[in-house]
Amino acid sequence: MNLIKAFSMQTSKQLTIAFVGGGGKSTTIYRLALELAEKQKKVLVTTTTMIFHPKEKKRPYHNLFIGKVDLIMKNFSPAKGNITVAGKKIIANGKKIKGFAPEELTHIQKSGIFDIILVEADGARGKPIKAPEEYEPVIPTAADIVAGVIGMDCLGTKINENNVHRPELFTKITNSSIDDIIETQIINNLLNSPSGLFKDTSPKSRKIVIFNKSDTAYRILEAKKIAENISESLNIERILITSMTGNDPVMAVIELNSRS
Repeated sequence: MNLIKAFSMQTSKQLTIAFVGGGGKSTTIYRLALELAEKQKKVLVTTTTMIFHPKEKKRPYHNLFIGKVDLIMKNFSPAKGNITVAGKKIIANGKKIKGFAPEELTHIQKSGIFDIILVEADGARGKPIKAPEEYEPVIPTAADIVAGVIGMDCLGTKINENNVHRPELFTKITNSSIDDIIETQIINNLLNSPSGLFKDTSPKSRKIVIFNKSDTAYRILEAKKIAENISESLNIERILITSMTGNDPVMAVIELNSRS
């Protein structure tokens, strides 16, 4: 199954999807961007924080636009089937791109230049799992979908700087301790906490969990166990069990609170 189908995306209308968490956000974003481009959609990949320059990670893209929001709306007209990466300015010696504020993204949304806007809304420094800081995530006001990503390679590892982004915060949120082994209950605690994976998500946004890097039968089984214990009150619509290394990235979809 591909990501478009797994997300149950209505690609006939404009959509904004924000990605939060760890464990392969950028890889997932660009994989989805490719699928959408193949459907002849005009796709924007951007951020409300920072992302790597697409050349740094050899990401697929057709256009790079760096500048103020009013310039992108006045001077840019992407072609169908194109992936555009955009941000305010290039930083970190050309390695990263600083993104737009949520209100600036609102202007881009309203302009209708792009069919689909994919937004990386926080950072994880390459870790599979994280705790959001007070100022995170930076979710666009009109996000139609918020996708929370967790790398299932965190299972069985210790809560420390090597495996968790902001481990001290993580322990507070998940009722755990430094050097505890990450198991399904800890991940459930991260999902259930109002300061956890979906912190600051609008009730109007569809919430989707992506258990990425589910590359083994064990990880798939554990992902399903976590899904079984997710409270209905969280209003999470569905769980995607994924691995971005194969031709078909989605191994399973578990629907929880489907909306019409």
